[in-house]
Amino acid sequence: MFFGGAATESKVHFELRDAAPWSEEERLTSEYAMLGFYVSGHPLDKYVSRLKELGVLSLEEIEGQRNGREVTVAGLIVGTRPMRSRKGARWAIFTLQDMTGVQEMLAFPESFARLETLLKPGTPLLLKVKVQIEEAGTRLSLQEARRVADVAERAATPAEFRIRLDLQHLGEETLNQLEDLFASAPGPSAIVFELRSPDGSVALLLSQKKIKIQPELIDAVRQICGQQAIQMVA
Repeated sequence: MFFGGAATESKVHFELRDAAPWSEEERLTSEYAMLGFYVSGHPLDKYVSRLKELGVLSLEEIEGQRNGREVTVAGLIVGTRPMRSRKGARWAIFTLQDMTGVQEMLAFPESFARLETLLKPGTPLLLKVKVQIEEAGTRLSLQEARRVADVAERAATPAEFRIRLDLQHLGEETLNQLEDLFASAPGPSAIVFELRSPDGSVALLLSQKKIKIQPELIDAVRQICGQQAIQMVA
């Protein structure tokens, strides 16, 4: 002690505040940023069944493919090397990763200029590529790119939302409730009313409105029209 007196213990006060839980995407992104690999899952896990339907090859299946063959793969960009051609055009060498391994992918100037906005790290991508066998090994040449989420969402969206209505019990209140509900959920799916008469005949009526089909909307329609009122047609 320089100036005498009793020493006092300093105390640091802090408060832990509640924080919103991370989304799956945030958790996986942080895992990869900290560790260089995923621990609790992979961003492509939820798309596995859809990717199989599309005939997507895993990156480990690329070896053994013939030179020049066009195939479809899915993965995330985990590394980028910007390049310049002799004429100064921009292109890049990407490191692509899926659940089975990694692969180099070349995006030459034409493809790079056309698809650059999609080629961002961490975004699951569906990629049409050409197999390129060289002395140094097998690489991929980019032809086309789409977001996996966009492809999966389009496939999962029914083209038609059909509602069975019994004309004998159909009233103005029901129609008004449906009209208000559909006005609050615009989207890509057509609405078709299946109108059933007491004599058993059925007539189909196409609505001018289109909707985005969500679980909340389905539950609301069932509350208005009954549990067996809905049919979705791809």
